[in-house]
Parts: sequence; structure tokens; C-alpha cells
Amino acid sequence: MNGSSGYDGVFLWCRVCNRCYLRGEFCLVGSQWSDEEIENFRRWKVDGEVLETMRKSTRKCPYGGCGGCDGIDWERVRAVHPEYPVIPVKCKRYLLF
Repeated sequence: MNGSSGYDGVFLWCRVCNRCYLRGEFCLVGSQWSDEEIENFRRWKVDGEVLETMRKSTRKCPYGGCGGCDGIDWERVRAVHPEYPVIPVKCKRYLLF
């Protein structure tokens, strides 16, 4: 990896269910996030207008039956698995080990 993908902090990965989600969003019906959803969160991260307490409160996994663990930035998972996509597929499981 060469640093920032432009999507840093947009996606979180759940270490319990191994799925990704948008920071602060619940899982929506469908197989992928819309370009608008991704761009809105990308701008939100770049603008940096969110308080740290709000950031922490938005790190819970929204998938039903998961248990709600704290999310890990997707970039950290990709550092171990560079073959994983920059923009993960919604509801797909990505194993760390």
C-alpha cells in the first residue's frame, strides 16, 4: 500500500462477523453501497467535522446477530490482506486469518 486510498476511515471491519460497513451506517438491503453513500462518507472524513465521541459511538457493527463489536478501520485489514478491495462488498465476509 502506498498510503491513503481516499477512503480512509470510511469503512469499518467487524472482527466478530468479518463483514464491513460504512462508519455510522446500518446495513442496507442490497449487494453494494451506492457511489453517493461512499462519497458522502469520504467527504465527511476529509472535512473532519465530527467529534471524537461521535466517532467512537459510530463504530458498532450494524449486522443482525453479530453482537455489536467495535469496528476496525478497513485499511488495517487491507495492510494484512492487500488483495482485498479498497471498497469492500457489502455483507461479504473477509477473513483476517
